[in-house]
Amino acid sequence: MKQSQVLKYLYITIALQLPGNSLAANPTAPLYPRLHSRRSQKINAVIQPQLELKLDVPASVEPGTPVTASVKVTNKTNASINATIAFSIQHDPDLFDGVPPDPIYGKDAALGTKCWTEADGKVIEKGSLTDGKSWTSAETDYIKDHFTEAFQYIDLGAVHNILKMTWNAGDANWVAKVDVSSSQDGQTYTPVPSLKDVDQYKKWGSNVFPLDQPFMARYLKFRYHNNGAGATVIRMPTAISVYSGTAGELMEIPALGRIAVSGTSTLELPSLGSKVISLTSPKKLPTGSYLAAIKVQCWDKSYLCWQHVNVNPPPIATDSGSRFGINGADASVIPALQKLGAGWIRFENLKWPFVSSVRGSYHFDGSLAPWRVNEDAIFASYREHGLNILPFLFLTQEYKTPPGTPPPANELTLPPTNFKGYAEFAYQSAARYGAAKHPAEDLKTEDKKSGLGLVHYYELWNEPNLNNPDWGSWKGPLNQYYEMFRLGAEAVKKADPTASVTNAGFSGIGVPLVDGLRTYKYADGKCPLDFMDVLNVHYYTGQSPPELCRINANTGTFGSLDSRTFEENLELLRDWRDNNKSAMPIWLTETGYETNGAYGVDERTQAAWLSRDVLLCLANGMDKVMVFRESGSDGERWGSAGVLRTDGTPKPSFFTYAALIREMQGVTGKAVRIAADENIRIYAWKRGSQTLITAWTVEANSAFPMNLGKADVVDSFGDKQAALDTSKLKLSMFPIFISGFTNTEALKSVMDRSNRAAA
Repeated sequence: MKQSQVLKYLYITIALQLPGNSLAANPTAPLYPRLHSRRSQKINAVIQPQLELKLDVPASVEPGTPVTASVKVTNKTNASINATIAFSIQHDPDLFDGVPPDPIYGKDAALGTKCWTEADGKVIEKGSLTDGKSWTSAETDYIKDHFTEAFQYIDLGAVHNILKMTWNAGDANWVAKVDVSSSQDGQTYTPVPSLKDVDQYKKWGSNVFPLDQPFMARYLKFRYHNNGAGATVIRMPTAISVYSGTAGELMEIPALGRIAVSGTSTLELPSLGSKVISLTSPKKLPTGSYLAAIKVQCWDKSYLCWQHVNVNPPPIATDSGSRFGINGADASVIPALQKLGAGWIRFENLKWPFVSSVRGSYHFDGSLAPWRVNEDAIFASYREHGLNILPFLFLTQEYKTPPGTPPPANELTLPPTNFKGYAEFAYQSAARYGAAKHPAEDLKTEDKKSGLGLVHYYELWNEPNLNNPDWGSWKGPLNQYYEMFRLGAEAVKKADPTASVTNAGFSGIGVPLVDGLRTYKYADGKCPLDFMDVLNVHYYTGQSPPELCRINANTGTFGSLDSRTFEENLELLRDWRDNNKSAMPIWLTETGYETNGAYGVDERTQAAWLSRDVLLCLANGMDKVMVFRESGSDGERWGSAGVLRTDGTPKPSFFTYAALIREMQGVTGKAVRIAADENIRIYAWKRGSQTLITAWTVEANSAFPMNLGKADVVDSFGDKQAALDTSKLKLSMFPIFISGFTNTEALKSVMDRSNRAAA
């Protein structure tokens, strides 16, 4: 779901629709007055907005700060209205994603019901149309001019009087028209007269079907076509929603967690007038996620709206031992990264063309046109805010263009024609930012600065196994990268003997991919592994939960030909390290989830999966994990993977990652998986002298399957509850952190069984 770009407040505006002005004088009038006989008179046209709410809630507040919200109620009728308002701010540990029911049309009756897709006389997909996931949709195969039609079906589970229908577009470039038919028995379908040849071509976003009168149906059939013309592929909507009114619906504020503040008030609204009610929590709220909700009751109708608010995490001190990082290069968000608590920044902009345009001359101070990236100032700011820096030294500078002119983009990832030039770039970078001072004659900068002590780790290039000549990060054979890597690594060590070097992070974690670091031999018999201090890999689970994923979403492969899960490949990677260079740490320096575009999930899913992804990496032997990336919510590829939106406001993943960092501070080593069913993940960790347990479900909710007495429990947003009864804990897709158990014998027994099973 695309988020509004608001810096300070998130606004919800809901038109509380009532049928006609006559209802103000006659509250017992029928909800749906007689429709005009002309079919062009649509349902929506006879129901005009009469009452409007606007709920203003801060998106986030500092810990220990009261939450202040306000609701503006506007009467758009010519008569005065008496209304009752109930409000609450409650803890929301699972980031409730329900949509307030429409005051006239009710909730989406299709959500969660059965659906399926057919083409060429067979079922090709199930579930995407009504699963509530904005990133799932169905499509036919891709066959030149083959498809004249495709069908989708929804079983609503019961007969509904359908008043309104909407669709959310998938790839609207590959759909033309749709006909809608209805059925009560699933056998005989009747066309809906006003829903024939509905134009869906290039109709992006949310759209309303032009329904002109209600109809009864349990089953709906959607025929996608272009009047008999052949299509190479037909791509269906991501969702279709069905509405049948509020009769029988419970129009109440959802009960989610502990109530922080609640109350009721009454107000009289003059005709065509407004009133604003201020809602302030009477106490300071601790870190966590909350739902601020409003219910307005007037006549015999109830109207609901709500909005999330998060209380920021408390400050945390970081050092080089932190296991958590983030990718980025935007100096303006550095204070937000400090608030996040990340200990590391994988810096994207220490690029060769950014600091050198003439051989033998380097500028790290931002004076080099056209980029003017002030590496000095950015690195100093990172260190002042407690962030350690892993720059990757990337892109080719061939000196083929005049100073101040960018080299052609398609040449930037070509291997340098002279690898000694890259080695010089690595040497000058490490000499300036490393720990060692150098004589002026060794330095090729005007200011002759060295030994600034800002950087102690260097990554040489990025994803060299992505070597497609049209788009790759390294447009050459991998063995050429290995030759350049050795020269760069030796140059870094010469400039700063205390520095550490990592390979360019591979896109993938498969052992056959990384084994080239061992098997490739230089003329003297050594291999790239001999020049590495850290093994560096990347992995993305894409639109699959991390526990179930078998494909690296960045490349479509693990770098191996097997079909093992993400977690199984992490274990194999750890074993490979143990067998070949046991003291070498493994850093997974890119992982994360997009929240927009064809490869994205929604922000709630990103918040849950990111935590689980990081925990799985640590549980299986990764020493550090760095999330991609700091900011972005735009639709282009990888433009929406940030934990901050493009406007700088935090996504929910910012808060779940911050809570994880704080709860996992002091945790060392990998974890022991405690046996449970496949839908429940429980891991035990050592945090100092304590045992820490993390637990969640892959899908749906479940009871915590152990009784460890009472314990302290922290949810994914940092809310802590002391001395909870573990036998009554509920698990969801959001991890919880459990410690301080009173039933230590039960914990010891569980751990013993798990250790034996692991062995």
